[in-house]
Amino acid sequence: MVGDRLAVAIDPQTGALSGLWERSTQRRFIVGAFDIYHWERRTDEGRTDERLDEVRNVHREKGRLTFVCINTDLPRVEIRKVYYFTTVKGDERILCRRVELKGGPSEPMLVKLSSNVIFDEAFRERSFYERIFVIGTQGDPRSVIFAREIKEPIIQRAWFISTEGRAQFSIIDPTTETGLGHYLFKVNDRWAFPQGLASSYWTPYGWEMGYGGTFVKRGASYSAEVRFHLFHGDRITFHREYQSLPEYAKIMRDWTPHKDMLRIKACAGGQLTHADNRSYADATFGEANSWCRPNEIVFNMSGPRDTRWGEFPVGDDAEFVDIAQSGKVRSRFPARKLKENVALIHERYPHCRVGIYLFIWDIYKGSRIYREHPEWVLRDKEGNEVAGVWGATHWVQANWCPGYRSYLLKALLRFVDYYDFDFLYLDFSVGQLLPDWERGVVVQIYEYLDWLKRLHVELAKRGKFLWLNSFAGQPYFDMGFHECSGTHGRFIKLPWRYGASIDLMRKLYTRIGTVCIPLYWHGGDMFKLKGTYNEDLYRNRILALGLFPTGCYLDPYQKHFPDGKGGADWRAVFRYNAAVPFTAREMLATEFVDIGLEPAWWRDFETEFEAYTLRQGNAYFLNVISHYSDVRDGIFTLDAEKMGFEIGKPVFVWQHYIRDPAKFPKRAPALPNWERMFERYACEIFTLRSRRFKITLPKLIPRRVRICTITQVPAFIHSASGQRTQLMLPEFSGCHVSGSIDVAKQRVTLHLELNQPIEVFIHWRREWSEPTATVRYRSGRRRKLSPSLVKFGNQQFARIALDADARVVQVW
Repeated sequence: MVGDRLAVAIDPQTGALSGLWERSTQRRFIVGAFDIYHWERRTDEGRTDERLDEVRNVHREKGRLTFVCINTDLPRVEIRKVYYFTTVKGDERILCRRVELKGGPSEPMLVKLSSNVIFDEAFRERSFYERIFVIGTQGDPRSVIFAREIKEPIIQRAWFISTEGRAQFSIIDPTTETGLGHYLFKVNDRWAFPQGLASSYWTPYGWEMGYGGTFVKRGASYSAEVRFHLFHGDRITFHREYQSLPEYAKIMRDWTPHKDMLRIKACAGGQLTHADNRSYADATFGEANSWCRPNEIVFNMSGPRDTRWGEFPVGDDAEFVDIAQSGKVRSRFPARKLKENVALIHERYPHCRVGIYLFIWDIYKGSRIYREHPEWVLRDKEGNEVAGVWGATHWVQANWCPGYRSYLLKALLRFVDYYDFDFLYLDFSVGQLLPDWERGVVVQIYEYLDWLKRLHVELAKRGKFLWLNSFAGQPYFDMGFHECSGTHGRFIKLPWRYGASIDLMRKLYTRIGTVCIPLYWHGGDMFKLKGTYNEDLYRNRILALGLFPTGCYLDPYQKHFPDGKGGADWRAVFRYNAAVPFTAREMLATEFVDIGLEPAWWRDFETEFEAYTLRQGNAYFLNVISHYSDVRDGIFTLDAEKMGFEIGKPVFVWQHYIRDPAKFPKRAPALPNWERMFERYACEIFTLRSRRFKITLPKLIPRRVRICTITQVPAFIHSASGQRTQLMLPEFSGCHVSGSIDVAKQRVTLHLELNQPIEVFIHWRREWSEPTATVRYRSGRRRKLSPSLVKFGNQQFARIALDADARVVQVW
């Protein structure tokens, strides 16, 4: 087959892919690829592969080449392989390979599919392999490995300890900036989250990618489509192109995150079980609530916990029962009391949003649904119950059949409604491919996603949001934990790029309007860095990428924050870490953008500057963590055209110098200025003269993030609703400032979209005369005033307080 950009060789005897080239360069990427069929019946199992297929028919129709095959190791199964080309960004650079399985033996046979790819060695030896860790996994934690370093197969788990395989990889030759992506894209003609039933491996010659799984049986059919995706650029290029594919883009476009997500201020401390203790609640829930502007919220996920999974206690006579792994009851808490405590929180602390932890994989053996619905229990091929994830003795796994999914949806909504929780937290992501031997089906990922979509819609109708242990790239959630992120303690002893790569990809796939929270891990020597917990690493990465923090683990609280009475000063606990979420709150609407950064560490393997470029409205961030051992300047260049900047206009660059963490230790009471993240600011202003321009970040301290904002708007929001902002930006929480400066006329014009009162600082040159300002409001009225002049950073500004209905400001 020959397309516009690709040439493909297919073995006429087997229908297997035997070569793939780029036509313009005649560069060969693949010398061979064949599927592996892992099959199981109740009494036996085995493995065969595509090289033993026999082609019975070949035909071409409408640009598609189809091979109809059989394999004697898969009796009465028809294997149909369909090849065709498709486009990305209007360019025909993708080869699609669809495999259809029809028919089968009289008894169900489970078939797991893997794609075994062998790369051309001249291409492979210069390249590196790349993948996304949707969460961390056991085993090798590196998501980027140079091909020459792979000496034996390295398992690529889909998630955590699962044997399921990740089904989206890319290989990139940095010397030619050319790469090939390979991924599962559809199952049964539905977009498929890239996760396969068979295990995946990176190998010394290519990779083996698990991508499909089904029971083949009479009257049933199954299809899975994998793609080979040629791209030019770096790994960011590949993932951005993947995100642009119509099927994926439509799914991500057709759901709406909850409006509260861009209004989050912090994570509130406190336990719902103690909310009726007024002094305790004021110091935990109340402390967080007191720092909110009128339109801001804080959130809290706490106890109690009922581990009788599958049943969710509802009703004034119900109770929460926490069962230990041993089966012993650890605690009980009345449902009615929890409902009353939630009402107290809502009444006293109106900015607080509360919910509790839930786990939906398992069914407790002592529950009513276990007794009444044995058909909802997952069984293996011997007919035995599959042990639960929560514990093997007292829990079993649910099989996620339609009846269980329907029950679960109704039960969870009833649970949220009864307590009036503000969100539903589920320790759940996209699901897992479950072979159900009783029904003879594999539960596919799109079935879980359909269920999540319904749940998300129903919660939204109630004004609630959905919080998951979400996977990078999945739809249908509002807030997501990023579990085992690149700040996990296991990365401390590895070069920094490995952890950074994981977090960069998570940011790349975070949709604006959702919140990504890397989990902060601690405990034991492996999590410590030079005798301290990895707080610095966590803080740096949160602020550099515009992610959102969870509360740091600061226990034992009474030791670090003593109240003088043998307990903990809970206000001091909140204040110790509050500057981080207060700053991250102002970056919730950022997205990672490629604006031509040089050096960019993800393609420059020599630099020790970990730099990220983000965009929020009409401002950009250049955030840098230096991994050099000495204090030194960081010099970077950016592409003004990619940023939409105008040549000949001024550029405003704000350096934000983060405070020295050592000066703000764990203690009670908190030190003055505990809420301020930055100890000083500096502003550089220059006229843009060329497409590429230089930014210097002076005296970068090793492993201390520097935040740098860049805009052509000659103003920034200094405060909103009476509270100072942390960042020098023309954007804040739905408030937008745009405008320009006319140097010749000594005039600045601003256009405003505001949802709250703000104080704006407008650049005013020192050599200019005293300013006068006119404000025009939404109603059409005008107001003339005389702004005060202030020195801020190393520049002069005109300072004006504005009501929320101001629309245009002119200063002359």
